[in-house]
Amino acid sequence: YNLFIPFIMKKILVPTDFSDHAYYALKVAAEIAKKNDGEIFLLHMLELPGQAGDAIGVGHELPEIMLFKNAAINKLEDLMDDECLEGLKVSEIIQFDKGFTASSKELHRQLIMPLKLKNPEKVTFIMDDFLHLFPMETILEPQEFEQISSIGYAYSLKLLEIQSNIPNIHNRKNLAVFAPTYSSNISGSKRQFGQLNFSKMEADAIIQSTNGKLFEGKNATKDNFIKISSEYNVLHLAMHAVMDTNNYEQSYLAFQEDQPLYFSELYNMKIQSRLAILSACNTGNGLLENGEGNMSLSRAFTYAGVPA
Repeated sequence: YNLFIPFIMKKILVPTDFSDHAYYALKVAAEIAKKNDGEIFLLHMLELPGQAGDAIGVGHELPEIMLFKNAAINKLEDLMDDECLEGLKVSEIIQFDKGFTASSKELHRQLIMPLKLKNPEKVTFIMDDFLHLFPMETILEPQEFEQISSIGYAYSLKLLEIQSNIPNIHNRKNLAVFAPTYSSNISGSKRQFGQLNFSKMEADAIIQSTNGKLFEGKNATKDNFIKISSEYNVLHLAMHAVMDTNNYEQSYLAFQEDQPLYFSELYNMKIQSRLAILSACNTGNGLLENGEGNMSLSRAFTYAGVPA
């Protein structure tokens, strides 16, 4: 994008599977809707067994279908009465998902069964082409989940070797959070970034629960990150990121005052943290290079020495 254009979210679609994570997302959506006089649409995808899915396709309503549907309606109605939605206009949507089960079984047959996994404790997937964007966990059978204690990904054999040889260093400091603020009036800035209105809330919640170190505003600079990146076990970056679709080496994380930390710079760094949490857009996406895989900012952190 050449220019950040602010917009107001008036209609917010919130998928829910009634989990705690979905509820937290709903609370954030409710705050946004209240500030912008918006409306919330609660969406629940109802996955049906094959027989019920076939009946939907021909317009039948089996008792089994109605049982699932009524149970979902009751849960949605309870959710719509939650205090976080008080004063908001909320609508419910139930859609039947009859395709994923069949598709996942076919993908399992083609991608997992040929591997002939026999009671593995740890599995690392090295994906090719567009499969870099596919979460393999979604097509594993329940019994395979029970057997596998750890599932990981590597961008290539070369990076897997790098990851495997990273020393198990535990730093004295636990966690650092970077949360820059942005101004559209930065002299010489390449882009105009809007404020990340909830990054401050995100950063404060993490610091309160972990007793970590917060670098915010004028302290959330590129120089400070380079200085302390190897002093902490965990790095959490709540900021803007830019993916360059023409030259992946020009993709970057935007620190305070739009100071860019480029993909190419990360490749030349040595970061001794155990975990980097990239709370920024497009950090997992990148150009797909033959023989190399997904050239994303996340990959650059791996190459710099961060195992996860």
